[in-house]
Amino acid sequence: MRTTPAIKATDASPPEPFTVEATLEVGDRIAAARFSYADTFAAARRRILYFLILFLVAILAMIYHSAWTQSRGTGLDVFLERFGGELFGFGGLPLLVIGLPVLFAYVVQPAMVARRLRRWYRAEGLDRPLPQSYRFEPGGVVARGPGYLGALGCRRVGGLGETSGHLFIRPKDIEDVFVLRRDRLSADELERIRAWAASCHVDGAGAQAALSLLEPEAGEQPLLSVRFVMDETDRASAIIWPMERSSLIRQRRVKFALGFLLVPLLPAVICGIAWLFDPDRVPARYAFPLLLEMFTSVFWPWILGFWVALAGLVAVHPWLRRKSAASLARQLQQRVRAYELEVLAHADRLDIRQLGLLNRYEWSGLTRIERYGPLLILHRRVGGEPLMLPQRAFPGEALARFELIVTEGINGANHGREVTS
Repeated sequence: MRTTPAIKATDASPPEPFTVEATLEVGDRIAAARFSYADTFAAARRRILYFLILFLVAILAMIYHSAWTQSRGTGLDVFLERFGGELFGFGGLPLLVIGLPVLFAYVVQPAMVARRLRRWYRAEGLDRPLPQSYRFEPGGVVARGPGYLGALGCRRVGGLGETSGHLFIRPKDIEDVFVLRRDRLSADELERIRAWAASCHVDGAGAQAALSLLEPEAGEQPLLSVRFVMDETDRASAIIWPMERSSLIRQRRVKFALGFLLVPLLPAVICGIAWLFDPDRVPARYAFPLLLEMFTSVFWPWILGFWVALAGLVAVHPWLRRKSAASLARQLQQRVRAYELEVLAHADRLDIRQLGLLNRYEWSGLTRIERYGPLLILHRRVGGEPLMLPQRAFPGEALARFELIVTEGINGANHGREVTS
């Protein structure tokens, strides 16, 4: 992926406002997530490589020690013969059983990331096409979708990111991005977006222009208003929430069960394939008894060791999930600036304001509100990820009042839509 920073503009006037219509599809969501968290995915892939290298070094060291011990004082030829025998014999079986799958995982990791993202978006109901429009103005960009409006001022625009298939508008200190497909942009639209980004830069002509949506409407009083700053605990809870979904827990249990059941069959399958290459060496009537003997004498300790390791992984997996979520939350907290957020609940909508940023949610675009640990989760109706707010932001009776406002707003919007339909 290639990232293009915002270009310093030299023209005296910002470009005229223009609108780009787009449809956000699951492939675009995947591309945006891979772009936003490219460093995280790359670090995960490097960890696979490091594990593979350490595993190879450990196995080769064990084989070397065994061959050296057995051939000490007999010469280099004997040592090499024993080393090769161990490497291509049972001593090298872990290379085949563990090393090759890990190498395969390293090779296909980018494809697996895309597959897991697609599966997650499908499970969350985010795989349906979502119509979007982007209004590029001198003071920023306004994104509109069903039941949603987002405004990003120039002071929060970090530039453009480009890949072969997509164009990304990168906000500052926000993990999310605005994504557009290049093949659905004309050459003129692409150049105008680049000119807008250049003008929107801190040194650009449009950088000081105001975006009216970012200013509160005069005389309008919200039903409830609170302020807070996201911290690591809030981010960790937001990360762990999708991991604890009942559907994902069931999938993990099935995978662990398959691991327990299929691993004992793997050595037999490998030996069977090896026997098929030269079946005359060991007649079929002797092959099965020999396989049983090898299973009880050679394979069983490895299988038992794998079962113990897998049982240990099952036991510590909840702790590992929490640890991973806390680590990722710490990384995100360190790489973004923690701006204060203001939540404004109105009779017809919910506004989330920040310096140079506005997210507006109509009640008709929400379905329900629930509590999860320290979070309040507002589920969106069409194509949007849930909105998560920390309960600590609502002191005293404000939490119950906010839940009541949200519930009444959602019920009222749903009733009105049913009547008009």
